[in-house]
Amino acid sequence: APRNNRGSKDVGRSQRAHKQIQDVHHFVMQYFETLAVEPRSCFQLAANQPDSTSLAVIARESWADRISRLSWVKWLNKAVDVEPCLATLRHHKHPVNAVCFTSDGVGIATADENGVVAFWDAYAGNLISFFQAHFLSISAVSIVPGDERGVVRGRITSSDTQMVTASRDKMCRLWDLRTCRSDKSFIGHEGRILGCAVSPDSKFIVTSAWDRTIRLWNIESGEQIQELKGHANAVFGVAVSPDCKFVVSCSDDEHILIWNLESGKAVADVQGHDNTITKVCFSNDGSKLLSSSYDMTIKLWSFQECLTTKRKGEAVFDEEANAWKRMRSELATGDGHSDRVQSCAFSPSGTYAVSGCRDGMVYLFDCNITVRSASIFVYASRMIVGPRVHVCVC
Repeated sequence: APRNNRGSKDVGRSQRAHKQIQDVHHFVMQYFETLAVEPRSCFQLAANQPDSTSLAVIARESWADRISRLSWVKWLNKAVDVEPCLATLRHHKHPVNAVCFTSDGVGIATADENGVVAFWDAYAGNLISFFQAHFLSISAVSIVPGDERGVVRGRITSSDTQMVTASRDKMCRLWDLRTCRSDKSFIGHEGRILGCAVSPDSKFIVTSAWDRTIRLWNIESGEQIQELKGHANAVFGVAVSPDCKFVVSCSDDEHILIWNLESGKAVADVQGHDNTITKVCFSNDGSKLLSSSYDMTIKLWSFQECLTTKRKGEAVFDEEANAWKRMRSELATGDGHSDRVQSCAFSPSGTYAVSGCRDGMVYLFDCNITVRSASIFVYASRMIVGPRVHVCVC
């Protein structure tokens, strides 16, 4: 029994230490810019954290025990819960159309309507590099999974050294992230290219365009190997399943189609958004889909349920529960964006989802909050406006 008690105490201490580390990391990320300019504000900011955080407890105890003699102002309207905003990353001067993580999760690529691509350190939030990739708006970006460790501009280590961009100039380009130069172009669509994705095995690229077609390209030769047709309007986004057996596409017709690459036919039709669907992507384990739309929402879907659900019905409002009943394949809906959502992506672990909004902001969300909230994606920093990159966690 004593051994069990000792083990329980060790686990408890480990959990408390883990929470303290999380609280400190969140605090430093959130107030990095303020602390760099005015480090003396650290105590006041810590003391005014939500009561549930370790920093608030430590700060108030040190004040009560007279360990700290700094003067500070107690906020009467301080947040009850931890603020979701981690950092504000400024660079883009135009609306952000596309976002994606590197396959190892250490970097984020973003692209805007002016044809500029920016590459960020996902942990520290630093801008690593940026370059003019196209002269027209970039619609989508996708990272080519790498198998060797590389360095991007000497500041961030990543196994991915190549990236694909799709633009309204009807071109899809392959880029070397180390040199910021284009290695290859994929040309063939009759309309502007709106979406692109790289297969997990790095053997082919999938593009979608205004011409309502989806095309597959050999990444080595640059030749077209397959064409898929089925959408009624422009196809905005595409994604490849982890096993490379399925392609998912989303369109201006408000439909998400799931394609079997072996047969070349659509095997499922997923409905739920109320406006143009701009992007769709898989989680790394292939169990979930994430979609973004002009209806200012992002939706989380069960991929297997999307495949097996034959009857497509609209969401129904439950007056007794005062909430919308979800479709069987829909896991959650995020309705906190302040403008049209242009793009979305999963982190490699599937823990986080990132979305790019027309207001120039990029949001980072925690997908695990689904078990604690009916609406998992909550945007709380409405006071910040303008074309910025905005990173949050709920």
